[in-house]
Amino acid sequence: MSYGLFAASMVVALTYFIACSLVFPHQIEDGDRLDDHFWANKRIVLGLMIVATVLGCVINIIGNLGDAARRIHVFDQVISIFIYCLLIAPAALTRRKWLFAALIGLHMFLYVVEGAVTAFLPEPQVLGDAAPISPNPASDGGARNSQPLA
Repeated sequence: MSYGLFAASMVVALTYFIACSLVFPHQIEDGDRLDDHFWANKRIVLGLMIVATVLGCVINIIGNLGDAARRIHVFDQVISIFIYCLLIAPAALTRRKWLFAALIGLHMFLYVVEGAVTAFLPEPQVLGDAAPISPNPASDGGARNSQPLA
C-alpha cells in the first residue's frame, strides 16, 4: 500500500465520519425532534456521503486500472456510482418527504438486487485469463486436468 493510497483512504474515511457525526444532534433539549434535526442537516449529510462514495470509487478505479483482471469491473463501478448519484442527489435536495422516501427506498432496493446478482452470478473471465485445458492429460502430467477424457 502506498502512502498516497493510504492518505486518500483517510480522506474518504474522514468524510464519512463527518457525515455520520451530523446525523444526530450533539445536544438534545426538551421539545427537540430528531426529524427536525434530520431535515435541517439532510443536504450536507447526503452531500458528504456522495463525495465520500465518489472519492472511494475513483480510488478503486485507479487501483483497478493497473490490473487487467480487475479492469473489467471499472465499467460496473462507474454505472453503480452513476445510479447512486442519480438517486441520492435529488433525495438530498428535495423537501418532499414522499419523494425522499421513494428515492432512498429505490436506492436500497437496487443495492440489495445488485448484491444478490453479484452473489449468484459467476465472475466473468478476462480473455486470456483462464489456463487452457490440455486435450491429453498425460502431456502436462495431469496437472491441469486430472479427469480422463471420455
